[in-house]
Amino acid sequence: MKKTFTVFILFVLIISCKKGEKDPVPAEKTYTDQIILNDLDIQGDTVKLSWSKLDTASFIKYVVARRDFDGAELYAMGNEIQSKETTEAVDVNVPYSPDVTYQILGYLSDDSIIFSNAVNYHRPDITALDLIPFDVIYHPEDDLLYFFERPGRISIYDLKAKQVTKQIDTGGKISFSDFEVYQGREELYVPRDDGWVFIYDARTLEKVDEINIGATSSSVISNNNILFISNISWIDKTLKVYNRATKQVISQSGGAESVRFKKIPHSSTKLLGARLGSGHPHYYQFDANGSIENNFYGQYSDYGMSANIFEVFPNGEKYIMSSNGAIFNIDLSYDKSLPRGSLRFMGFAFNQQGDLIYGATTTRSIEVYSTRDFEHIKTIPTKAYPFRIFVTDDAVISVSLASLINGEVDHYSFYGLGNKVIMEVLNK
Repeated sequence: MKKTFTVFILFVLIISCKKGEKDPVPAEKTYTDQIILNDLDIQGDTVKLSWSKLDTASFIKYVVARRDFDGAELYAMGNEIQSKETTEAVDVNVPYSPDVTYQILGYLSDDSIIFSNAVNYHRPDITALDLIPFDVIYHPEDDLLYFFERPGRISIYDLKAKQVTKQIDTGGKISFSDFEVYQGREELYVPRDDGWVFIYDARTLEKVDEINIGATSSSVISNNNILFISNISWIDKTLKVYNRATKQVISQSGGAESVRFKKIPHSSTKLLGARLGSGHPHYYQFDANGSIENNFYGQYSDYGMSANIFEVFPNGEKYIMSSNGAIFNIDLSYDKSLPRGSLRFMGFAFNQQGDLIYGATTTRSIEVYSTRDFEHIKTIPTKAYPFRIFVTDDAVISVSLASLINGEVDHYSFYGLGNKVIMEVLNK
């Protein structure tokens, strides 16, 4: 019977980890030695737990709880164990994290809860970055990653040195940013909640200039030293175009607020946008001076649209921003979807040749497809949950997360979820 229950608990824990659901446990009411959690039996990414029996007539159930990393919430794994004779469980989906903690809760009929001792699984070979980014930009020329955190911190991570080499606090909440060379210096344009766009030297992160647009900004794109800025004010002009040199407005337009912009490859007069929250796509066309000529948008409701996973195909003919893998033409019409089964995507990237699309999934994998016929090519397993991926000549760089929150990652409001960033460099 004991073996049967152990197998049952193994099955339950597998199912709960796949769903990604995290049921918080109550605050600790009682600490007692009535439940003793033994040392963990560790076999790679599998952890076997065993504990002493709670030998009381008021027993109702055991709950196996886990903390995925330092500072995270303790939450219940799997279903309840309603036999006090069953004192074993197996976790086959241990988070790829420096510290994972387990605890057993015993629920009694008088509504009290007995907590076991906590036992930690420490893996010093895993490094977690103290960053909570909503966006990451890869700078291939120097093999650098730029991390952007909503409260205002910007960090440069050197992939060769495997460490953060520069970090600043901008002093205000920030949104989706962009790079471009101006007067021989590469600049970083950072939109803010206070109505300003701050301009930094991209190498030193020294602030060199600023532009006041008078409204909270959600995105900046620079193209030929013309700044295209979206704001969140529905009572103001939601798209404003500025000349970088003079810092004067070139043109303004109404329409949807809170849009994230993307450049369309091989075009200097067209932009795509996706509205934060709803993911509604937007198309913009300008003349060579930055004056708006055309602006229209589409509405999709059944494709899991998200501006946080918005990428344009390298040939400039299609784009993808769907957790369901839906692909759209540049005129905003639906094309087709990636074959995915039950997979859900958290981010996309393309190889340099533009013939492969890489999709980061919630099941700890990166799926590779052909951009010609969208046929599935292969699966690249990951140890953590990838949410920003970048493809080089010989590797896939994955900015991954130790854990998921209810199976979801909302990148833009990511601050406050208390996750840990894990860097993975994977073979293609």
